[in-house]
Amino acid sequence: MSLNSLQHFLVRASNLDDTRTFYEDVLGLRDGDRPDFPFPGHWLYLGDVPVVHLVEEGFDKDFASYMGREVGEARAHGNTGPIDHIAFDASDLEGMRKRIAGLGIDSHEQGIDMLRQIFIRDPNGITIELNFLTASAAE
Repeated sequence: MSLNSLQHFLVRASNLDDTRTFYEDVLGLRDGDRPDFPFPGHWLYLGDVPVVHLVEEGFDKDFASYMGREVGEARAHGNTGPIDHIAFDASDLEGMRKRIAGLGIDSHEQGIDMLRQIFIRDPNGITIELNFLTASAAE
């Protein structure tokens, strides 16, 4: 199992349009392609990498379901504020699955496009997203 790079962070935006405009106008990021998630948001790119993910507050049920949580669960583990999770590009999906299981850590997996995702929590309740490029999301 290996982490390759920090991939993105996600901001829960109280005003999605104002937040997107800030990152575009102030930091020079550009709004780009985003998968068809069941909740509103934007992916903001630095070059070819979507480094800031924005989701709109108020769609907690849809977002929580995708992340494998109950609504309000993050707040029960300590509110991380508007930062919801930290994502890493990773390799060796099977090795990571074994490591997580061996340590008794709860996890949730999702597949989207050519990506397999594992979501875990740090001791402070912050979600860590591990992204593995695969031949298919079903792997």
